[in-house]
Amino acid sequence: MGNNPLKNLSSEDVIRFLEIHGFRYSATHGDDAIYVHPNRRNQGVKVTLNRKETPIGTLCNIIRWSNIPRNSWLKWAGEQRNIKGSEKRK
Repeated sequence: MGNNPLKNLSSEDVIRFLEIHGFRYSATHGDDAIYVHPNRRNQGVKVTLNRKETPIGTLCNIIRWSNIPRNSWLKWAGEQRNIKGSEKRK
C-alpha cells in the first residue's frame, strides 16, 4: 500500500485525468469545481481546487463519481509518477 500511485495526486492531476476522459468544467462552488461528462449530465464530479495533494478518501469518492474504472486511474497515475520522477532526475 506504500507504493500507491494514487497517493499525492494534485487537484490539477485529477482535473487533467477527467478532461482526458471527456469531462468538462461546469461550475465552481467555493473552492470546488464541478466537472460533468456530456453523456452523463446528471452526474457531476466535485474537485477541490488548489490542493497540492488530494486526500485518498476524497480521491476514492471522485473515482466512484466519475464511473471511470479504478484500474484506469491506477495505470494513469503510475504513468504520471514515472514521468514526474524522470523529470526530477534530469
